[in-house]
Amino acid sequence: MTYPVAYQLYSSRNFPPLEAQLPELKAMGYDAIEPWLPAYEADPAAFRRALDDAGLGCLGFHMPLNGLVEETQRFIDIALTLGASVMIPPWVAPEKREPTPDYWRSVGERLARGAEAAARHGLTVAWHNHDFEYRPLPDGSRPIDHVLGVDDSVKFEIDCGWIVRGGADPAEELRRYADRIIAIQLKDTAPLGTTEEDGWTATGDGIIDWAALVPLMQATHATHIVAEHDNPADWRRFASRSIDHMRALGLAARRPPHEILPRNLRPRHRRKHGRPPDRPSDRGAELVARRSLPGGQRRRPALPGGPRRAGALGDRHGLRQGLQQRPRHLARRDHAGHLGWDEDGAERHLHASHRRRRAAAGDREDSVLLARLVAGRADAGHVRAAGRELWHRHDPRGRRRGDPADRCAGTRRWARLQS
Repeated sequence: MTYPVAYQLYSSRNFPPLEAQLPELKAMGYDAIEPWLPAYEADPAAFRRALDDAGLGCLGFHMPLNGLVEETQRFIDIALTLGASVMIPPWVAPEKREPTPDYWRSVGERLARGAEAAARHGLTVAWHNHDFEYRPLPDGSRPIDHVLGVDDSVKFEIDCGWIVRGGADPAEELRRYADRIIAIQLKDTAPLGTTEEDGWTATGDGIIDWAALVPLMQATHATHIVAEHDNPADWRRFASRSIDHMRALGLAARRPPHEILPRNLRPRHRRKHGRPPDRPSDRGAELVARRSLPGGQRRRPALPGGPRRAGALGDRHGLRQGLQQRPRHLARRDHAGHLGWDEDGAERHLHASHRRRRAAAGDREDSVLLARLVAGRADAGHVRAAGRELWHRHDPRGRRRGDPADRCAGTRRWARLQS
């Protein structure tokens, strides 16, 4: 069972501008973001447009608890503007916390009042935990049980990392609140006592045994999962490693090979018999009619799934313009049986092809240069310059320049002409 994956934008708060990160998150495979106040506060409509432009959704958003009670309609309007379905208060300031069951039940009552108003607009209210809800009160009870024990209409966004920090067991909490959990944050924590990045880490790099939690997650009523890191040194590394680990766990959908490859390496899709354009062809290689190119060059057979024009990558490797051919052994089928590319093998093939073409071009240049030297149409300075050029060109083993043992045929021919 896979889930839509959201990225908690709080993780990137130290790397503005946030809007510039949205296309990158989409490219990594995220389906949505989970913003926090004040990311969307200034102009919710503009924030929604940025999400739409990046192809991302907003499944839920964090908001202040006071706003849920005192500015209920304002935040309902924000939720509708963003297209979010879940309103998530996540915090009680330390100075306001009281170590009594009555206080934490009052927090649950405020959430219930907000949930009643939100339900009239088709919205859901969920509490997001930290570690303080798992610190026992003087009577031995836990704040989290009082908060969620008031009204079942209040759902739960469970944060596994903070549960571990609070001294509780995420597995037990997933079992206890399975029917109340609407979202799961796969926040991972480094070994206790770690100070780097405030002790947090990318999902899968910490101490939580996620593989053991997967069956329990799938038994909940969660509609999506969330990646979050409170203080990453590199948000890109955190985001990419987290979603990769979620895919490895089977919680996030694996991307087909034609989406993983850079755009200029993806096979073109044939629109035949109603085949959708976002699905790669599985009918094998097609041959494209050979047509003459400038300079007597010829077009080459197409790749599996359709032709690929030599774009930025082909030009960078010195390949000829036109349609490039990849050997069929570089095509492989994915789990759905569709043809894709062995990216590493394709890259090696590009480099090998480039080396062969470059060597052939070098041999032609050598022949022309030597013919001119033999005909006596070059002065002494040109001869010396040409000799140095040949020397450097014909040293493929990368040894120390000038070593007589490394002189190859071109250099020896130049030496004979000198004598």
